[in-house]
Amino acid sequence: MNEDYRFEVYTEYSGYGDKVYVVKYFDLDNVIGVGDTIDEAIREAKGNLDVFLDYCKKNNISVPSPSSHEDSNYSGKITVRMSRKLHKLVDERAKREGISINLLLNEAISNYVSSANTGESIVEESAVKVSELVKDALEDMHNYPNVKNNWIEIRDTKS
Repeated sequence: MNEDYRFEVYTEYSGYGDKVYVVKYFDLDNVIGVGDTIDEAIREAKGNLDVFLDYCKKNNISVPSPSSHEDSNYSGKITVRMSRKLHKLVDERAKREGISINLLLNEAISNYVSSANTGESIVEESAVKVSELVKDALEDMHNYPNVKNNWIEIRDTKS
């Protein structure tokens, strides 16, 4: 039964820039696997799936059946046309990361499509970060004696 559940593999980056592979089942949002390699992530996901299914069976919890992908309108194959220059850049990037062009494009598309940030929220987040950086810089400047006097004068002239 474990083999019937379809999954996707994508990459995530930690706050430290470490790259890990994540496996997520289409039909079971709460079952994932994570690993330093794709194989490791798949093994962990399959193990977690077995544990999850056993738990649900023992506790009479209903589990969605694996969705049928035979009658799907999507084959998982598309043709993408790109310039030779972009093709070269994609190939070079994939080689640097030690992955295939196919996996690189899948990751890029997945990250783009699943991104929760819209253009507006990215602009808003950036504006907040810039405001915080400016505020911090002004506070740092305020702590230097020769700048402190000028800062007070500037603030007083605007009052």
